[in-house]
Amino acid sequence: MKRGGKFVSSGAIAGSLVELDMRDFYLKDLTLIGCTAWDDPIFPNLISYIEKGEIKPLLAKTFPHLYN
Repeated sequence: MKRGGKFVSSGAIAGSLVELDMRDFYLKDLTLIGCTAWDDPIFPNLISYIEKGEIKPLLAKTFPHLYN
């Protein structure tokens, strides 16, 4: 990521442990944002808006799945 970038994660379905060099975060002034489950009915409402095309998640880039 370039300097000042933001990494957002909303889950860990591939596992809870990751290899991470913390120097990447502080030397590039990166931000890590995570979230937990929301109260009902926030998440189902969000998904319905996405499915209807009323809102579109903003993604700068996607990466291939690394785990089988």
